[in-house]
Amino acid sequence: MFYKKILVFMFILFILNACSSTVSIKINNMQNSNLNNRSDDVPLTVIVYQLKDVKKFEESNDLELATREDGVLGKDKIDSIKLQIAPEDSVVAVKVDDEEVPYIGVFALFANNANKVTKTWAKTDDASGFGSSKTLKFEITQKGVKKIK
Repeated sequence: MFYKKILVFMFILFILNACSSTVSIKINNMQNSNLNNRSDDVPLTVIVYQLKDVKKFEESNDLELATREDGVLGKDKIDSIKLQIAPEDSVVAVKVDDEEVPYIGVFALFANNANKVTKTWAKTDDASGFGSSKTLKFEITQKGVKKIK
């Protein structure tokens, strides 16, 4: 009887854990991703957006996001955080509840952004992992920012 109660209790915890989970947003800044005009590998500024919808994020340009994100994204923006990431560094930018935050947008401010992808987004449902250890991974290279699987 005791084992049945433990089994039922563990099953209920498993079901509750599966309904909503925390997603870590991890960003890897690779070597030589942000070279300045003297070819120095310099720290990179990244803005991580928690979004309700990605349409306005996709339509916005770099200047709009850098200067007036609240006006551009409007009610689609839940929150944002600005980070400085050193070359060859990896950070967990933020942890979000996948029920409350359906999308994550990542915008990188490069020293020289010619021919680079400066922003990307992903659904928090697409995070890999299980339970409370789910992770969305982004990588910043010489070509720009991208979601990695």
